[in-house]
Amino acid sequence: MPSARLRWIALLLTIALALLSVAPIRSNDYFWHLASGRWMWEHHALPERDPFGVASTPIRWIDGEWLFQAALWPLQEAGGHTAVSLACALVLGALFGGVFLASAPVAGTGAALLAVVAGWCGAVAWLTERPSTIAAALLAMLIVLLRRLDGWRRVLAVAALVALWVDVHPSALLAPVVVAIFELADRLEARRTGDAEAGLDRRVRVPPLVATTCASLALLVNPYGLAAVRAPLRLASEVRGFRNVEWGPSLPTAFPYLYVLVLAGALLALRAWRRIDTPRLAEIVVLALLTTMAIAYRRNQGLFFAAWPLLVAPGLPRLRPALAALGSALACAAVTAFTWPPLQVGIDEHFPVAAVERLRASGLQGTIYTPYGLGGFLIWSFYPQRRVLTDGRNELYVAYQAEYEAAVRDKARWQALLRRYDVRLAVFDYHLPPVRIVDPRSGRSHLVPAFALYFPVRAWAPIAVDRVAMVFARRDAFPAATLAPLDLSTRPRSPR
Repeated sequence: MPSARLRWIALLLTIALALLSVAPIRSNDYFWHLASGRWMWEHHALPERDPFGVASTPIRWIDGEWLFQAALWPLQEAGGHTAVSLACALVLGALFGGVFLASAPVAGTGAALLAVVAGWCGAVAWLTERPSTIAAALLAMLIVLLRRLDGWRRVLAVAALVALWVDVHPSALLAPVVVAIFELADRLEARRTGDAEAGLDRRVRVPPLVATTCASLALLVNPYGLAAVRAPLRLASEVRGFRNVEWGPSLPTAFPYLYVLVLAGALLALRAWRRIDTPRLAEIVVLALLTTMAIAYRRNQGLFFAAWPLLVAPGLPRLRPALAALGSALACAAVTAFTWPPLQVGIDEHFPVAAVERLRASGLQGTIYTPYGLGGFLIWSFYPQRRVLTDGRNELYVAYQAEYEAAVRDKARWQALLRRYDVRLAVFDYHLPPVRIVDPRSGRSHLVPAFALYFPVRAWAPIAVDRVAMVFARRDAFPAATLAPLDLSTRPRSPR
């Protein structure tokens, strides 16, 4: 049981990190999660087919995050986006406050404090208003349970946690693997110490791999059964062709901080391994697993940073609490200085709020083209009056992705794609890099703004613009008299 002093430090740390984690809504996926929750509450059911995207494949939608969405909608209804921002910050603060409470008895107060803040500095950019934030907290909780509990208490607690996790986020598939690593490590340690009753000692009072088996079966406690287990595995095999940055690898040049903690984790794991009196094989193997996942796919970095302090705790050297507190304060100050001002709420400025409001005011109807990153925001803004072409739910757009990749390289295919889905409106990020095209007559190449190439003014009327995006309306889809007062291309430019 942690001492009263440790509990007070954990409480203060929770409050401090929660305050520093308060930020505007910045997750692209947050909005379609919110729209999904609203749909569930309005229909009192889970959607069998995708109700939002025009280009989604007409298959059963395995929504493995439905429980998060069902809880998100009432929260937003009660307190708006501000309540969601504050709740997310509180979860993040409580996550790392709890990790500190679990790590301090092993590593000491100072070292645990510094490790927790190091983990928070990496996680705060990834653990936003998404179900992966809850998943990271459940992963940390799983590791603590596996170290604290034994026998049937461990089995029951793990099964309950996994049953909750699988309805929050598909990363629940990781749970049986982590449980198996801990179970096997416990048995190897019992065998190493020469215990003749290795299978019946204090830590292993149940038959081998029972907790792993129960964790695996708990994955089936969801509305979709085995399909919820197969869906993320199938998606992982299909994402390599997607233009979704989260599914890309974490390169050292783009994410140097990740590699700093990876290197530190490797050194601390080696130090823990050399401590023959307290070997922590399970932590080392799980750390290696999460490291591999975080490097392979950027989206897994949140899980890595959340669990990192727990997994390196056995190898941490003892540090003076005052020195660790000073280092932690400096690290927090650096993160907040280079990311966002603290205590800001609302919707982040990278969403086209003003342009979308002008589109709403125009009254124009029809399917909206948008890059997948803005699709969720458009879903939330317009459903059911208008539908979007695509959004960030990769598993529903496998066929469309192949069609899109071919279309962006061929003008005729691009026009055919827009016609096929009867796209009448477009919200386009005009900050995208210009496209180099070659003049077939002269053979010379030149750069063209992406929006001018895909939505030329002769065919598409620009009707709204803000700092993020431009809104276009297809000229032949609406009466000229309707577009005339909205068309920005016919207005004289103001002198600079």
